Amino acid sequence: MAISLIAYLLSPRHGGLLPILLDILMLVLLGPSVEDALGRVRFSAFCVLGGLLALVTRALLDGGSRAPLLLGASAATAAVLGGYLPLYPRARILTLILLPFVATLVELPVLIFLGVWLLAQVALGAFGLEHYLGVSGTTYLAHAGGFALGLGLIRVFARHLKTTPSGLPTN
Repeated sequence: MAISLIAYLLSPRHGGLLPILLDILMLVLLGPSVEDALGRVRFSAFCVLGGLLALVTRALLDGGSRAPLLLGASAATAAVLGGYLPLYPRARILTLILLPFVATLVELPVLIFLGVWLLAQVALGAFGLEHYLGVSGTTYLAHAGGFALGLGLIRVFARHLKTTPSGLPTN
């Protein structure tokens, strides 16, 4: 049973290649700093717990669905993103902004960066945009649940709280 639950987390069932690439990008950007604060074993447990609780959230939100409860690693990514905010509230994230005919890099405060991500998850889930993306709307709400779990549990898992993410200079 436990192996089956963890296999759900590693499921390749996503809305396509873009969500997988975005999950990888988010983990590459923010994951090492969270792992540094937790340690490898706690980080692994945090990711698995985040994914499993997001899976439970999805089951509760969409209990009547006949679709299998496959969520993928994006729920664990959501927990990592939620955990990043309390660990590094003053961090700035280098972000690519794409506008018509213009692309620029901007350093955004982590609160804005993750706030936009969270709002996008809630909007995609609440407004029924899953038909365009091929993913259940409750999956996006489960991502928001994983994010909330990360916010709430990071202090339990963290060995030490840092103010500067790994690899960034301290001013």
